[in-house]
Amino acid sequence: MELPGVQVDYLAWERKVCSQAVKTRLPISGSLSLTNKCNLRCVHCYLQNSRDVAEISTQAWLDIIDQVEHAGCLWLLLTGGEPLVRKDFPEIYMHAIQKGMLVTVFTNATLVDDAVVDLWSKWPPFAIEVSLYGFTEETYRRVTGSSQAKHKCFEAVERLIRKRLPVRLKSMLLQQNAGELARLEEYCKNSGIHFRSDPIVSPTQDGCTKPCESQCRLDTISDFYLQRMRKRPDIWMNQFHKIEKLPERKKLFSCGAGKASFNVFPNGRLSLCILDKPLYDLTCGTFKDGWNGVCEERGSLDLPENHPCLGCRLMMFCSHCAPMAKMETGSEYGFSERLCKITRECFRIYKSCIPKHLLKP
Repeated sequence: MELPGVQVDYLAWERKVCSQAVKTRLPISGSLSLTNKCNLRCVHCYLQNSRDVAEISTQAWLDIIDQVEHAGCLWLLLTGGEPLVRKDFPEIYMHAIQKGMLVTVFTNATLVDDAVVDLWSKWPPFAIEVSLYGFTEETYRRVTGSSQAKHKCFEAVERLIRKRLPVRLKSMLLQQNAGELARLEEYCKNSGIHFRSDPIVSPTQDGCTKPCESQCRLDTISDFYLQRMRKRPDIWMNQFHKIEKLPERKKLFSCGAGKASFNVFPNGRLSLCILDKPLYDLTCGTFKDGWNGVCEERGSLDLPENHPCLGCRLMMFCSHCAPMAKMETGSEYGFSERLCKITRECFRIYKSCIPKHLLKP
């Protein structure tokens, strides 16, 4: 007898699964930073001073994928740098796919050739997230250092769309491309592709603040948030009732890092997230030992009693975390006035979009 079809709200299911994973410390989501190398030289990139990092072998990556799958990883991100720079990307990708994981690839799409398109067409990923850096060749050149990147990227995106592959498009809001964000959004809308953007630029991993020079002024960021909330008021209304139910921040890590998610650097070092410091060498030990040892210890660290973030409930608007603090201030217990100012501005605009009768006096 054929069972009737059952429709599932994927996002609701994902939230429920991830929430349960946090409670049980199940590493359900992870990222593999296959390389720090990239064929572009973006002005805002936090890896621009860290390209020449040692990389583990193909077999080492396959072993790590076996271990994280066995530990319960379902969502796996392959990223970099630019992951397609690695010649063994197809082998690493296929190994993860054949393990049954939901694989997402972050790419600038300029290296997407016939072989990559054929690979993804035959074995589709869960998602392909492509970074767009502008709408014109000149803007692309100013952001990436390449005058050919725009053509290569958009041509690849069109090919992926024609193949009906799960493409998602995103962009960083920068001083160099702020005037073209609306055109990018319109392009994505006309293509029927999901689009998101982010105005937060971070220093480099070694603390250089030069990338932050490309971040837009606060008034531009304010307008960005305002337009975003006006376009999707339903989403923000749903979030409104959750704010007061959120617990006050007490931990150094207020996200799922070290509780349900992890990262592995190009040299095989395990960390809580892609911005955090390396904790455990997977070429000398097992994922299980690292996850249940140093990752659990670090993920449970408390904020100091005098930390400005202690007791804050604005985590859903905030980019301030221990790794970002370390990159910006030199200490993971540091405090970024820049990020806090942006967070509070975002929340101010959010409140301005909520009907007055729903706000508490």
